[in-house]
Amino acid sequence: MKQSGSRLCISSITIFLSAFMMFTSCGKQEEPLENLELLNQYTRAKNYYIDGDIEKARELFLLLKDRAPGFIQALFMLGKCYFFGKEYAKAEEEWKSILQYNPQHLDSRKWLSRLLLMEGRGEEAEIILNESLHYTTEDPQIFLLLGKVKKAKREYSEAIEYYNKASLLISNLVEVYIDLAEIYREFGLREKTDYELSRALSLLDRDSPLYAPLLSLLRNSGEREQGKNQKPEGDLK
Repeated sequence: MKQSGSRLCISSITIFLSAFMMFTSCGKQEEPLENLELLNQYTRAKNYYIDGDIEKARELFLLLKDRAPGFIQALFMLGKCYFFGKEYAKAEEEWKSILQYNPQHLDSRKWLSRLLLMEGRGEEAEIILNESLHYTTEDPQIFLLLGKVKKAKREYSEAIEYYNKASLLISNLVEVYIDLAEIYREFGLREKTDYELSRALSLLDRDSPLYAPLLSLLRNSGEREQGKNQKPEGDLK
């Protein structure tokens, strides 16, 4: 219970800071109580979205849009609700409006690019993605999407180059999963440890110097667990 409460607390703080930045940056000073109400409404809308109730989520995000037009994360989520509701024109409108206000909002750029690619508008997607590289060159999804743009245009050499860049950045995430595995192992959480090791392995090439030792760790963990579950010979219980 403490772990769950801690996660909820961290999540709430993150959302609140995001909301606060949006409100103050748009020049409108909200009362603290109203900020809290908006935060609670955002949390409820996000929970509906996570649970797959897109209709209810959209209704709440629309109310947030009316009450706090500078709350960018709520507008972004409204765009996703439109997208999954197959209202693609409305989704495009929301994400483009965000980029007019905040061109550095990379999530809007990536989702808008996905929509444009899906509609066969690769040239527009390419412009948006190339602009994204002014803000970051460390996001593997941007290079992945640029690879898809080039693949759709049959420019395969450039597509391969972008896919390789995406692959390299994704491989750097291996360290995240290894560190998580080490933490879980310290607390004796074998299943979580093995899960993180498996995630790390899935990102590595077989010729990576890390592949063999990680695979060995994972196999040894499974063998130890199997040994615990085996009954000694002669044990009839």
